[in-house]
Amino acid sequence: LPGDFVIKQSKIRGQHSDGMLCAPDELGLGDDHAGLLILDAATPVAAPINDVLPPGDTVFDIEITPNRPDAISHLGIARELAAWFRKDLCHPQVKFRGETHGHRADILADIRVESPEDCPLYVGIALACVKVGPSPAWMQERLKAVGLRPINNLVDVGNYVMLEFGQPLHVFDAKKIGGRQIVIRRAIDGEKLTTLDGKDPMVVAGIMGGANAEVDATTTDIVLEAAYFRPQSIRWTSKRLGLASDSSYRFERSIDPHGTLEAAQRAVDLLLETAGGTVVGPSFKVGGVQPWSREIKVTPAFIRERLGFDLSDDV
Repeated sequence: LPGDFVIKQSKIRGQHSDGMLCAPDELGLGDDHAGLLILDAATPVAAPINDVLPPGDTVFDIEITPNRPDAISHLGIARELAAWFRKDLCHPQVKFRGETHGHRADILADIRVESPEDCPLYVGIALACVKVGPSPAWMQERLKAVGLRPINNLVDVGNYVMLEFGQPLHVFDAKKIGGRQIVIRRAIDGEKLTTLDGKDPMVVAGIMGGANAEVDATTTDIVLEAAYFRPQSIRWTSKRLGLASDSSYRFERSIDPHGTLEAAQRAVDLLLETAGGTVVGPSFKVGGVQPWSREIKVTPAFIRERLGFDLSDDV
């Protein structure tokens, strides 16, 4: 077994045993050692274990260069592969398009961006009556496959969509948001905030959430944050504070701001699926991004000039 543990004949309660009942961690299937791994009662005796347990996965370890932030996501890699192999890109289906059920200003009343140069786009969506618990097994397995530890359904959805879209997300416990409003601004001299890893930096936007608004087992109403933060600001702050995270890794390399809203909508779908609840108004979208305006023109003459030899236009 994993850890070079060898199963051998032993005597248990006066009886000889040639086998062993195992916990998930003893089989390398997770960290759970609280109890034995119980198979479905309909599992036939002597069935190959590979036919009973979930199938294994293939994990690609890809090193991304700093100039390819578009590839720091599963969709980014899939887009590259689709282009190379001339295949259609299978995009996650997004169902939520902004519909809300009722107005709950007591959950989130206002979002104000006082530093638009650092945060050109901010999206905030409120969900009421969610239930905190473990995320589904399929989501936990996918997170563990890429080295992330599952925490709960709310946090796991944020991490899952970040890996999928490359868009960092954050979930706030609504009852811990002072004044029921979110203000995006630069820190005041001497201001402190305890982050989720227990440190006390002054500025954490786009880097790490604060411990004073994190979700816990008592959370029932949440606010989902999806934003675009200026890469230079995140890079400077991260280096100055010596504080880095999966979010800062992506923000400082520049995420695609045109995918921010879609990533938030995808997260809402998964939150409703895994934690229940309803989306309530008002939803906020502060700021925006400019549409792509760059046009690249390539002519046969341009290609021939760069190659240094003649080619027909048909090539």
